[in-house]
Amino acid sequence: SAIAVPGNLLQEPSWEGTALYPLYWGQSGEIGGVVNGRGGADGITFPVLGGEAQVWQDFSTVPGQNYAIRFAYFTGGARVLVSWDDRDVGVAEIPPDEGSYWHWGSFTAYASNTTSRINFKNLGPMFANVAMDGFSVTLSTDHPRIITQPSPFSVVAGGSAAFIVGVAGSPTLSY
Repeated sequence: SAIAVPGNLLQEPSWEGTALYPLYWGQSGEIGGVVNGRGGADGITFPVLGGEAQVWQDFSTVPGQNYAIRFAYFTGGARVLVSWDDRDVGVAEIPPDEGSYWHWGSFTAYASNTTSRINFKNLGPMFANVAMDGFSVTLSTDHPRIITQPSPFSVVAGGSAAFIVGVAGSPTLSY
């Protein structure tokens, strides 16, 4: 089973149990995938989009609110165009030499209507497939917070130290 994202507005976010025949996703182009396999970002079933293929889903939104978009994608050289309604939100890219693990894309979009459409399109080279998983769209009202405190440690004077901290919130955080 997939890892559930609290507040996710999408149906079938990981395509688990769909056997790649989802009820809520529209699709065009060449769509393959993995059913009950290994190595998904958050489950065991996920679509693989061929060159120029795309998947989309419509869902209810509140006009005037911002939404956080998150998804996993895998394949070196991948380029995924993310659109919200008729607006391009951004392109998530994986350099060709970093294709051996799942990457997470995060974007923010503004709702103008009571129903919105999220669309993911493979922009990679014609024969480059991109695996996708763990789709989520959540309302961006989550205040920033530290969820994992950095661990204390000592270093020799002049040495270097790295403090790793876990954060959550929206929009996408960086530090």
